[in-house]
Amino acid sequence: MNYIKKLSERNRLMDSKIVRDSLSTFGVDNLISLAAGHPAAESLDYELFKESVDKVLGKNDLSLMNYSFSNGIPQLREAVARFLKRTQNLEIDSRSVGISSGSQVTIDTVCKAFLDEGDVVLVEECTFLAALQSMQSCKAQIVPIPMDSEGIIISEYERLIEKYDVKLTYLIPTFQNPSGYTLSEQRRTALAKIIKYNDLIVLEDDPYGHINFNDKQINSIYSLAAENVIYLGTFSKSIGPGLRVGFYTGPFELIDQINAMRFSVDVHANVLAQNVVVEILDNERFYTNVKKMSSIYKVRKDIMVEALNKYLPESYSYAEPEGGMFIWLQGENDIDSDLIYKKAINNGVSFVPGTLFTPNKLDGKNKLRLNFSSPDLKSIDEGIKKLSEIL
Repeated sequence: MNYIKKLSERNRLMDSKIVRDSLSTFGVDNLISLAAGHPAAESLDYELFKESVDKVLGKNDLSLMNYSFSNGIPQLREAVARFLKRTQNLEIDSRSVGISSGSQVTIDTVCKAFLDEGDVVLVEECTFLAALQSMQSCKAQIVPIPMDSEGIIISEYERLIEKYDVKLTYLIPTFQNPSGYTLSEQRRTALAKIIKYNDLIVLEDDPYGHINFNDKQINSIYSLAAENVIYLGTFSKSIGPGLRVGFYTGPFELIDQINAMRFSVDVHANVLAQNVVVEILDNERFYTNVKKMSSIYKVRKDIMVEALNKYLPESYSYAEPEGGMFIWLQGENDIDSDLIYKKAINNGVSFVPGTLFTPNKLDGKNKLRLNFSSPDLKSIDEGIKKLSEIL
């Protein structure tokens, strides 16, 4: 039987083989993975996690085993509101907070809530590949916004909103995936004014904002235009991706609609995991560990930058990130990162080709995403050396 013919058209639109191939290289013997954006094992506080699980289970609360609220348990929504007040000085009513099974669930739900076939969604010229897949499954018209090392170019954004009837804008403005770029403060302010004046909605994805190498406060777009932004956060990078707990907030009318649609997606996030995150967020050790995590990743980023400067051919360039997990290599226009990927695997190193992150694959042909959070220091140096030998 030809099973592929039985699949839906939206499923066939997703070319996921190279995604699986590149991300599955993590942990393979004799292969250095600069691909998967996993947290470093030593950056995760397992003891705090274990203590929190034991504390939750020690309450003998049978509600842990039952159905719960689609928008999350009240205790966690209140804890997230306190977390955002402490970390970003945001005053948020917990009724406008929703809890998700990780940010991707919310991205997919928002796409289904906003996008009909042919609707225009603006994205950074390179962006999170799973978000692109959600948009493609809605048959949206995905239009890239040109970028430089300071994020999207505001004049280009203005040009695009004049040209198209834009339904949604999706951005990762802080330590972006895959580029590592951060939208400058001046551009954030300008963007906030534009979206307020034009009644536009921005889906702001912020999974990496806490991995900050300079300890400098970066204002979210949400903080500048709260009535026009749905803000997404996750605890996958700060507590652990295995818990699958994230959150979202924004105008109550929109959050209420997202909550209603969540029921058809996954009913609700894991109740045990939600209760564990409540305990962790109320423990000072969590905030201490987040700082430790940033320090660990800064050292790894520095080692990768040192190795790139030592081994990388002059025809390649990159911008050094101020946080996050990734460095974005750009080569001359005639290179093919998909072909380089195959050669790299044979040479004992992996990365993610740039074609996976761009609406138009040709725009990513000469680009490579490198991860520095997962590999150890020795592997980073060896991996960059092995990669540079075939570039």
